[in-house]
Amino acid sequence: MAFLNIVTSENEILRKRSREVIMIDERTLRLIDDMKDTLSKSGGVGLAAVQVGVLKRIFLIDMGKN
Repeated sequence: MAFLNIVTSENEILRKRSREVIMIDERTLRLIDDMKDTLSKSGGVGLAAVQVGVLKRIFLIDMGKN
């Protein structure tokens, strides 16, 4: 797994429309694993693929241990 760079609010990619995920392949699963690692290490509660520079409609939410 890899820690992905989180883009900041001035990055233009955040204003673009993300693409729907039609098929979940190895590349998509790898992205999700990397996003999990990034979310965990960043201490956030949620992370969208667009926030790591990928225009796909994927997001993760950390609902805690309870």
